[in-house]
Amino acid sequence: MRWRKFLRSRFVVVPGVIAAAIGGWNVYVAQHAHGVLAGRVVDANGQPVAGAEVVLFQQQFTNQVAQDRTRTDNLGWFRFRQNRSHAVQVQAQTPNGQASRRETVRLWFRGQDRVLTRPLVVSGANRRGWTTHRHGAVRWHGLGIRLLRIAAPNAAGSAERIVTGFPRPDQTVPVSTRGPT
Repeated sequence: MRWRKFLRSRFVVVPGVIAAAIGGWNVYVAQHAHGVLAGRVVDANGQPVAGAEVVLFQQQFTNQVAQDRTRTDNLGWFRFRQNRSHAVQVQAQTPNGQASRRETVRLWFRGQDRVLTRPLVVSGANRRGWTTHRHGAVRWHGLGIRLLRIAAPNAAGSAERIVTGFPRPDQTVPVSTRGPT
């Protein structure tokens, strides 16, 4: 009778529950750690983008390094099979220079199988992160220092303006159409 009381005590139940949770987690990890990362690439209208290059970036000590590349199929789906990291980023690029934002994918453990819930959306941004607009403005999509020459057409020809400095994300830089400044 005394041993039953001991088995129901917190000194046995709590470690037993912890051991069962650890065992269950290890079984889950063993069944879902194949390194498969899949997703979809669409354009701004939600249509699938076939033939887009998708790059998988792996986190190093201070930066992200391209680890693997793949292409989308006719329905816009891509799949990486050898991901062994738990902190990665993915970015899609079309052959004509359109690119998606670099999306961070956080995984619970190394090599976790995952299908992205939101598709990568390619827009008018080129590979360097700049988007040109019809009104002579440029929108910055990345971080860093850039020196850029912008040409905006006008009635007298084209005006140029040099933009330097620390652009902020989503910063719009207007272009003067009156001539060089």
